[in-house]
Amino acid sequence: MKKTAILLATLLPIQTWLFAQVTDTTIVAEEEVDSSVVIVSDDEEGVSVSMDEVVKEEKRDTTKIKLGDKDISIIEDEEKTSVEIRDTEVKKDDEKTACKKKKFKGHWTGFELGLNNFFDSDFSMSRPPEYSWMDLNTGKSWNVNLNFYQKSFGIVGNRFGIVTGIGFELNNFQFDGDNTIHEVDGIIQSDDLSSYSPSKSKLTTTFLNVPLLLEVQIGPEKRSKRIHLSGGIIGGLKLGSHTKFVHRDEGRKKKVKDRDDFNINSLRYGLTCRVGYKTASIYGTYYPTPFFEKNKGPELYPFNIGLALGF
Repeated sequence: MKKTAILLATLLPIQTWLFAQVTDTTIVAEEEVDSSVVIVSDDEEGVSVSMDEVVKEEKRDTTKIKLGDKDISIIEDEEKTSVEIRDTEVKKDDEKTACKKKKFKGHWTGFELGLNNFFDSDFSMSRPPEYSWMDLNTGKSWNVNLNFYQKSFGIVGNRFGIVTGIGFELNNFQFDGDNTIHEVDGIIQSDDLSSYSPSKSKLTTTFLNVPLLLEVQIGPEKRSKRIHLSGGIIGGLKLGSHTKFVHRDEGRKKKVKDRDDFNINSLRYGLTCRVGYKTASIYGTYYPTPFFEKNKGPELYPFNIGLALGF
């Protein structure tokens, strides 16, 4: 009998090809009846191939072989020699797929494009006369975000959880008048540029953002077809700021840039909400942290709204 078992192991690649269709059937059967296997038997009646339940009684003299995604057991007892072949990797893959389906994944990573502006303390977008130099051309004041890292934590199944990550936020605040800003005696004030007749004048800030969001997903089982809603807070660390204006000097285009902190708060937090379908979202963020440090500039609170395309 041992010689028969060795011979079977030697001819295993040929045997596997010969009953490939039976093995495929076995994979399906394993999903339906966990104890079903392919059994190749060498007994008094000859060699046979069958699908049956696993032998329950104690087995003796068993040789196990692993070939690719196959688990082969050659079993000898007093009456016969049998070979059991299991496709265990299929079951593992199924478990991995099921695990992925159950895992919650939020919506943060992606590219966002929107518009910036400021609210006053009374949520008005109109500046009082003394601060009219902070009026913006909203249509040209762009907000660009690149959210490159995300971590999701499921709370209820794969539809509700916490989302965090890291991203960069770039804000361009284009002034509506012929002016820029500068610091005088520690206070931010207007700098008149009318003599230059600038074609563009703006203030740019760059922040590193870290969100903490609660997200719920509504719709079919397939994540890519769900509606998602999220809201929470975004913490920001300022990385840099500068002003720039463009004008013509003797017919040549000239750019003047000034890098400074402009008394802009280095740390801030924002309240954000997002709603979307598939990989597209509409987002809005309001920052209750004043844009300028206290008593060092106008009391303004930035906000942005735009469209996000997820990775």
